[in-house]
Formats: sequence, structure tokens, C-alpha cells
Amino acid sequence: MSSPLSDLEFLARSENRVAVLAALREGAATRRDLRETLDVERVTLGRILADFEERSWAVDADGTYRLTVVGEIVADTLAEAVDAIESARTLEPLVGLLPFEEFDVEPTRFQGATVTEATVGDPYRPVRRFMELLDGSSSLRGYDTTTIAPLYVDDVRENVLGGMTTDVVYLPTVAEQLVEDYRDAVAAAVEAGHLRLRVDDSLPFGLAVFDDRVGVGVYDDANGMLSVFVDTDDPAVREWAVESFATHWSRATPLDAWAAESS
Repeated sequence: MSSPLSDLEFLARSENRVAVLAALREGAATRRDLRETLDVERVTLGRILADFEERSWAVDADGTYRLTVVGEIVADTLAEAVDAIESARTLEPLVGLLPFEEFDVEPTRFQGATVTEATVGDPYRPVRRFMELLDGSSSLRGYDTTTIAPLYVDDVRENVLGGMTTDVVYLPTVAEQLVEDYRDAVAAAVEAGHLRLRVDDSLPFGLAVFDDRVGVGVYDDANGMLSVFVDTDDPAVREWAVESFATHWSRATPLDAWAAESS
């Protein structure tokens, strides 16, 4: 009997073996069916099927091959592993960037998340993704560093003044710039009850909680621009994000009190 590691090595050495196993996972098939579906040479296919029979993964019933119980388990497990690896690879841009150690949620909950990276040719892709989610949301809660500052963008300002409920915590430098550049707009939104701003001098990353999704932003230390934006509708991530926002919000200083202290 082969060892589990040798079985994995056996499959990993040949894409054809993986393809045949996946095809039989979908249902019983003849050699002709498999050759036509997978475009595998006759000799190669015969060798693969013989190996599967030797491992008790498949049986030949009058020319039709089907997986055994063992083969089904191997095929299902392999498919799950491939899916997990593909999902994990979507997080590669975040390795060394997103501080998972600060998240009170399993990193695996970010599998399948939408990852939007800035590129040399399109440095504003993450900002556009943020705007896309914002346009479809009636509310925004979060904390940021620089680039995702509402009221820095005309469209965002219009959403806030138009009635979008907005609760955001900013770094002092961002709050100062925001008040200087958009004093009247901020005052109007605050007076209308649509906007609440607080200030905190320690924000670990950008966080945005929309109606249906949660986004985490990572910034380029060199220019302060949003370099990666990751968003998901995972319920566990949302629960963590809401709690994280509440923690930062509760310890932050209201904008008017901060402004009074700073003057």
C-alpha cells in the first residue's frame, strides 16, 4: 500500500492523472469518452487507468471505468485542496502587507475576496473599487489613513451631503486637511446629521464597512496612496470589522473636541 505522500506525489507529477481523476469524479466513462474529453493519448490513458486500478481508486466494469469509494474520497479531497490553494493565491498580494495578526478573524475567511491592486499603468484601481462599493451603499463606517477620505472626492461628498450615513475615524493630519479644504461641506454634512467624524492618532490600516461588503485597505508608505483594497461579504469578516470599528470609534476623539484642543 502506498503512503499518502506518495499518492500526492503520484498525482502532482502528472496533469493528465489529475484530469482523468477529475473526469471520473464527474461520472463513469469509457476509454473513448475520456480520450475525447481530455485529449489524452491512448497509451498514456491506459497507463493512468491501470495505475488507478492498482491503487483501488477505479474499477473497470465491462469497459466502463468508475471510481471506487476510495477513489471518490481521493478525488473529492484533491478538488477541495486545489480550490483552497486557488483561493489562497488570491491573497498573495497581501502577504507582508495586510496585518492578519491584528485581525480577530481567521485569514482563511478572506479566501475568495476581491483583491484590487494598484499598478504602474493604473494606480487608482483600488480607489475605483472603493468608489464602486460606496456608490451602491447607503452607509459607510470605517477608519482610514489617507486615500479613502470621504469629502476628498466630489462624488463621495455628494453621497454624504445627499444623505449617506457616514461614521469615520481619521488620523489627525487627515482630519486637519479635511477641515481646511472642506470646512463648509463638513459643517453642512455634520449639521444635517449625515456625517460623524472622529480623530485617532493610531490607525493600523484602512477599514470600510458598507451595506453588503467589508473592505480593508493597505497603503504605500512611500506616497500614502491606496495600493491594495480587499473586499468580501464573508459574515465572519463583517462581524470582526464591525467590532473593530466600534473599538476604534469609542476611543477616538469627536472632531469638534479635537479641533478645540488643537486650536
